[in-house]
Amino acid sequence: MRVLLLIIFIANTAFAIERPVWEENCPQGLHDAVYKEIQWYWPEGTRASQELYNYWAQRRVEFYDALAKCDLMSEDFKEACYENVRSKQAVDNELYRQKIENKKISSQVWRDTNKMTNSVMFNILSR
Repeated sequence: MRVLLLIIFIANTAFAIERPVWEENCPQGLHDAVYKEIQWYWPEGTRASQELYNYWAQRRVEFYDALAKCDLMSEDFKEACYENVRSKQAVDNELYRQKIENKKISSQVWRDTNKMTNSVMFNILSR
């Protein structure tokens, strides 16, 4: 009897539908990011940090909303729904990485261009 129960448990575990987990999709340290309205008087660094927190806080809300919809589905459709959530998160993460990379490249191009167009100062004082 124990062997039969063990076999049933292993079979159920092997075919269990795995629910996606937010921590798989979000960078370390931003799992519990809190959304706050950005204030105009905040220093640039604080605004940039809060923009990052706001982005991941919004993504988390969307993630859990999608999971809630999946949870309401029958078992036949739940697995496909969870897979769609995983796929969307993977695409969103890739788009986010590309956006960050493009921002870095644009910033570097701007710095390089600015270096070349700055006027050159000559020392006009005699030695």
